[in-house]
Amino acid sequence: MARRATIVDSLEAAGIGVLHVDLGDFVSTQNVVKQQRTQYLWEEMTRLGVKATTPGKRELSEWRMLEDFLESGEIPFVSSNLYRGTGEEKRPLTNRYLLEDVGGVRFGIVGLIGAADFARARVPDDAELSFQEPAEALRELLPELETKAEVVVLLSQIDRDATAELLHEVPGVDVALIGNRARADDEIVMEGETITNQSGVRGQWAGILSLIVDPTGHIVKGEAHNRPLDKLVAKDPDVLQRAQAANEESDRLRQEDLLAQKQERAAREGSTRYLGAETCKRCHVSEYEQWKSTPHANAFLTLKKDLGGMQDADACIGCHVTGFEATGGWINPNTNPDLRNVQCEACHGPGTEHVRTGGGTRMGEAVCTTCHTGEFAKDWNYTKYYELVRHD
Repeated sequence: MARRATIVDSLEAAGIGVLHVDLGDFVSTQNVVKQQRTQYLWEEMTRLGVKATTPGKRELSEWRMLEDFLESGEIPFVSSNLYRGTGEEKRPLTNRYLLEDVGGVRFGIVGLIGAADFARARVPDDAELSFQEPAEALRELLPELETKAEVVVLLSQIDRDATAELLHEVPGVDVALIGNRARADDEIVMEGETITNQSGVRGQWAGILSLIVDPTGHIVKGEAHNRPLDKLVAKDPDVLQRAQAANEESDRLRQEDLLAQKQERAAREGSTRYLGAETCKRCHVSEYEQWKSTPHANAFLTLKKDLGGMQDADACIGCHVTGFEATGGWINPNTNPDLRNVQCEACHGPGTEHVRTGGGTRMGEAVCTTCHTGEFAKDWNYTKYYELVRHD
């Protein structure tokens, strides 16, 4: 007697055993709510009884969250061509294949990601992920799966054309569910002896694939019904309630983040900061060009030349940079290199004050003698040297 197995390739298709979900398509792009929304979707997938999922580019790019999900074991992951570590320490990222009974049919499930998507994934270096060519991985696993399963299913994180090439190159896969692409098929597409179905992304379609399998494990018939999850599909009240609560939490997090950004911006705009001569130049071009011709514009270089480098200049550096030991001023050459030399604000005060009020500090002898004094004054005379730097 033939058996019927129904595979549902969609998150929203509640009530039917779900075989595969592309989690990454549901991840929010807003960092402030991403983890909260992803956690909610993961919990919904767990309630639905998802049988297997395979990571693609989006999941790998959210590595820290993916790592937590992999370790939780709440939903089985399968990844047939990704590894962690190298050499003798190399080990599979997760299960290389899974065995699952659906409708009395034994399924062997593999999951593959393509080279292009793996290369584009933003994975931190400390993850130490390595990649195996999909065809090589499939050739390794098919002989074992053929002894343990009646139907071999590929969860493909590879585009349709490349998946088709793979299936023709390495025959033996009975069903390929293609994720990671937006378009949904109108009906199943045969690639040689393999039934393929692509049900779109972002939870917009319920990809339902029905198989009739005879007692020998041969697929007698296959049908696909990629149904749009539009207003004609009734919403489950319990799921809807949880979704609304999750959205409200997302809104709360967004509002908190916006408030924090406003407070940070207000604090930044209300604080005193030195902006640097390049900022002053935007409005004061002629004054900037005149300053560039003076020794003040090369004061930092002079310090390094005379004292042999920054390590010897601690006692002198205050007179060779701008805003030394002042709020919003010079810290070190790595933090704010744009405040090297004796710039506009060394004489006229912090640029933020000028931006806020439109006014500024007029240069006077008291400003000059903070540096031109004692042994560093030499033959310095305010009236004489003022003429060399004035640009009013």
